[in-house]
Amino acid sequence: LLLVDDTTQEALSEIMAANNERIAIISAEGGIFDVMAGQYSHGAGNIDLYLKAHDLESHSSSRIVRGDTNLKAPAITFGLAVQTQVLNVIGQNKQFRGRGLLARFLYAVPQPRAGYREYQNRGISVEMEQRYAQSLYRLLELPEHQCEYWPSDESKNVWVDFYKDTENLLRPGQDLEQLKDWGSKLASEVARIAGILHMAVHGHDVVEISGETMTAACVIGGFFAEHALAAFGIMHQNP
Repeated sequence: LLLVDDTTQEALSEIMAANNERIAIISAEGGIFDVMAGQYSHGAGNIDLYLKAHDLESHSSSRIVRGDTNLKAPAITFGLAVQTQVLNVIGQNKQFRGRGLLARFLYAVPQPRAGYREYQNRGISVEMEQRYAQSLYRLLELPEHQCEYWPSDESKNVWVDFYKDTENLLRPGQDLEQLKDWGSKLASEVARIAGILHMAVHGHDVVEISGETMTAACVIGGFFAEHALAAFGIMHQNP
């Protein structure tokens, strides 16, 4: 589902209740943060659902006309491509950082390439385009049910090493000292990424995550750690 940016949290709950408690908020703008801050609620920001949907925590909401909506395990996927000015603005909202909303996002802050882009005179090969399309169709055809994946012994050892390294970075004087809220979630985010990579390749056919897949997830986690420093710096949240 593509959610319009001006939907209130109560309306969002109703939409999710009608769609297996799942939704994706995908936008090239950051208007959803205005909604979270209370743009359509007379300035009364309410981010409970967004916080709970990160960990499938149950949520209830009430509307005078339509009654209560109860979600048992809501999940929201965000895919936002915003300008740095948006990061600047949300960094000023004390509720967003104080309640852990900003710690629930994975950030990517690419270097601007304007002026250094080479002219591309050929497109993607037909073979690669077909492989990409086949991968998407294969994912879309997966049955709609939750599937638990388990790490192999090698995979678990790789993840534990990543966990220990990340924990060390939260210590005084280390890179993530000022980002304890975000950094404390990084190892669990890497486990989720490993699950996504595993599903993209194996679907529901294989339940054991390999060491190779977990290593790839850890590399991606390292990327996000570097970019979180940049993003929180833009938000003036990281001295």
